[in-house]
Amino acid sequence: MKMRKHILMNSVAIPAIAAFFAVAAPLPLLAKESGTGARGLRLAQSSGSTAPGHHKVTKGDQKYPGSASRIKQRPRPQAQAVAQLESEAIKPPSDPVARKAFNVLEKHCARCHQAGRLVNRTKPDKDFGNVLKLDEIARNTSLVLPGNPDASPLFTQIVNRQMPYDVYRQNSGGAEPTAEELDALRNWIESLRGADQTVAAVCGARKPVDLATLTSMIAADVDKAAADRRAGLRYVTLSHLYNSCADAAEMAAYRQAVVKLLNALSRKQGAVAVETVGAEAGILRFHLDDLGWSAAEWNRILAAYPYAMGPRGESAAALRERTGTPLPWIRGDWLAYTASRAPLYHELAQRPAGSESLKEQLDSGGQTISALNARL
Repeated sequence: MKMRKHILMNSVAIPAIAAFFAVAAPLPLLAKESGTGARGLRLAQSSGSTAPGHHKVTKGDQKYPGSASRIKQRPRPQAQAVAQLESEAIKPPSDPVARKAFNVLEKHCARCHQAGRLVNRTKPDKDFGNVLKLDEIARNTSLVLPGNPDASPLFTQIVNRQMPYDVYRQNSGGAEPTAEELDALRNWIESLRGADQTVAAVCGARKPVDLATLTSMIAADVDKAAADRRAGLRYVTLSHLYNSCADAAEMAAYRQAVVKLLNALSRKQGAVAVETVGAEAGILRFHLDDLGWSAAEWNRILAAYPYAMGPRGESAAALRERTGTPLPWIRGDWLAYTASRAPLYHELAQRPAGSESLKEQLDSGGQTISALNARL
């Protein structure tokens, strides 16, 4: 099915969805008449030079001596284009949920992806130039899957720190999207869900794993552990991939990729014990001690994690108390992308800063973590 293809594709080819027109150069200034009629034109011609703000008189000027004043009164194409752009100025949506999303996209994305708002570029990046036209991008499933932010490339590329490109890849020094801004985008995409756009309609008969369910499952698992082990329990979640229609075989491949990743990041000898908490939900459990990590190093991961804002409620509060961390889980695809590269990889695995990244090691050995990286 068409939506299914968009969800599982390794990279998103954003179609050209904005058309541009070339603004004609303004007409040259006409010769100022030093007299009236043909005599004035002859005087201008006889001077043999062109004064500032003038141009040389042509034969056409001599043949039609009154043309200068008439042409001078014609509106410039450039002025017409500017007026048209101003009349078509993009207005923020009136809906409060959409308005918050608009503000986020305007702040972080419009400079590269909105015609008329571009900064330091003449055309939108990747021919994507209508990011502020929310009604249009909401209908483009290459960007947004209504009701399912975790399967919407517009959202996931920002969450996974691929966008804004100038901030994360070009070190422009611009502001990174905050957790509150990510929530605003998530809420807007979730609000787009229609009767025929539920996860069940797209993915088949399955119940999505929402944040409350995820929190409850992890809290229940922590409660089963010995009291002296609870503080070191941590989790890697793949539930958002399950929600975005990954089938059983794909979920198994993602779990295997997480296990391989954690073993590669471990400072201990021997295999790391990684247990599955929920096969369908895609929750994997490990212990900090088994990797040779400290609680401080887990907090270092959370400092870079875009979903660092933890859940609320009694169950979440009890979970934080038992594990001693604001958030005891992270997403597997984000971990695969971030922890396999410098500088986080070198810090977690205690490798010299100049050594290969984990991605380079795995790729050179014929192995790859692309099963997870493909989701970014």
